[in-house]
Amino acid sequence: MGKSIKIWVLILTAVLLLPRLLLPGLAEDAIARTFEQELGGVTEVQIRTQFGWELLLGKAASISITGSNWDFQGLPIEAFHFKSEGMRIDLTSLIRSSELVVLGADQLRVELVLSEAGLNQYFWDRIDPKRLFSIDLLEDRAALHGTVELWQTSWNVSLLSEFSIHEPALIQITPVEFLILDTRVPSMLLELISERYSLQLNLGDLPVPIRLDEIKIRDDRIVFYGSGA
Repeated sequence: MGKSIKIWVLILTAVLLLPRLLLPGLAEDAIARTFEQELGGVTEVQIRTQFGWELLLGKAASISITGSNWDFQGLPIEAFHFKSEGMRIDLTSLIRSSELVVLGADQLRVELVLSEAGLNQYFWDRIDPKRLFSIDLLEDRAALHGTVELWQTSWNVSLLSEFSIHEPALIQITPVEFLILDTRVPSMLLELISERYSLQLNLGDLPVPIRLDEIKIRDDRIVFYGSGA
C-alpha cells in the first residue's frame, strides 16, 4: 500500500511539475522561430506561468519579447521590447501556422527603436534612390538635408519634418518647413517637395500587434512607445 501511494505521489508530482517545466520553453521556442523567420535578427522570448497547464488554454502570467537587428519589410529595427501581463494567445494559430494571435491582455507595453542610419537606408530605398537627401534626427523632429534642382540650378536645402502617429501604428514623417540657405521658402514649394519626400512607416503588421502613442528622439535614435493593439 505504501509503495502504491509513493507511485501515485510521483505521478501526481510529475503531472504538476512537467507542464511548468516543459510547456513555457516549447512556446518560447515557437514564438521566437515565428519572429526570426519573418524578421531575421535575434529574438528572445520569456514566458512565465503559474502552473504551466494554463498555456494549453493560451493563458500566461506574462510574456516578454526582445528583438534586435530585425528587418521589417525593408525597415531596419534596431531593438524591440514587448512586455505583457495576463496575456491570452491563440495557441492553435501558433502551432498550426506559426502565427502569434493575441486575444487580449491585462497590460501591454512596447518600446521600438530605429537608428538614424537604418531610417536613412529605408528612406533611400523607398523614396530617394539617388540619395539626394539624408535624414538628421534632431531634438523633436527630423531634418532632411540635401540638394534639389530648381530653375535649372542645384540648391542646398533643408526640409524640417515632423513625426505624427496615426492609430494603431502608422508613423507619418511630413516636411513642415523648406529652407534654402536658411531662408524659408513659400508654402507652394513646400507642398511640392512635401508630396515627394513624405515618408510613412507602417508598424502595424509586426508579428505581434502594437499601438504606438509616444515618440522620443535620443541622439541618433528614435524611440516609439506604446501598448498592444
